[in-house]
Amino acid sequence: MSEDTTSTPLPSRRSLPALGIRTITGIILAAIVISVVMLAPPLYIILFLSLVAGLSYIEYSRMVPGLTLPETVLGAIFCIACLPAAYWLGFDAMPAALALFLILSGFFCMLGTPALAIEKSARMSFGYVYIGGSISCLVAIMSLPQGRHWLLFILALVALVDIAGYFTGTLLGRHKLAPRISPNKSWEGVAGGLLAAAGGGWISSLWLTLPEAPWWGMICLGVILGISSMVGDLFESALKRISGVKDSGKLLPGHGGLLDRMDGYLLAIPAFLLALHIWQALGAAD
Repeated sequence: MSEDTTSTPLPSRRSLPALGIRTITGIILAAIVISVVMLAPPLYIILFLSLVAGLSYIEYSRMVPGLTLPETVLGAIFCIACLPAAYWLGFDAMPAALALFLILSGFFCMLGTPALAIEKSARMSFGYVYIGGSISCLVAIMSLPQGRHWLLFILALVALVDIAGYFTGTLLGRHKLAPRISPNKSWEGVAGGLLAAAGGGWISSLWLTLPEAPWWGMICLGVILGISSMVGDLFESALKRISGVKDSGKLLPGHGGLLDRMDGYLLAIPAFLLALHIWQALGAAD
């Protein structure tokens, strides 16, 4: 997600070219992602998401101190493999995949630096769960009725929260949200983002519905996605601050790296899936 919600003035003329590059990159990226989600066969969607997961893990490993190239490659391979595994073996196979990765990563680290094996294995495993585990939740979402529309809903709503938060914070931001983590974010931006999330959920109820909740359930889902995406944004900001880097990478002009675009989604995706399961469980209980 972007550097939203600030108390700084509107972009100056000098910053307009950078904003233009950012906008062009965002439009191209959105066109690619929407085309893949809505038009590509499921297998190609899985392969596309696997590539995103692998590249994101590589960016993560660069921000986490102490991971060697072989350890980074191992983590990236597992992140790439977890999506086809979830697709062909079922999402129930993911706990087994996590256990296998925990054991292999610990053993792999012991071969290199035994004294730091547990610490390095924990860093690798967290990256696997943070990236591979989160993105693989999309496999379960794809299998839902109207699965592609749910994917598009998540993609569009998190982006809407990001954009609304940025401009609301830029125009109205006065009270800083977490100055030690991300000084440019404000509570006003949070409010703007959540209002956009609620509005986006309500509009989406025109073609996506939950049982027994034709519109207010979608508003609730929108707010859940909004809150979780903002927390995910802050988490990646904290990770970058600890690592002393401004961006996770340079793959996307004007945006930084893939993780800079994926940060909000990495928490919003599992939060959405969990909320949906809770909703279904409550409906079954009734």
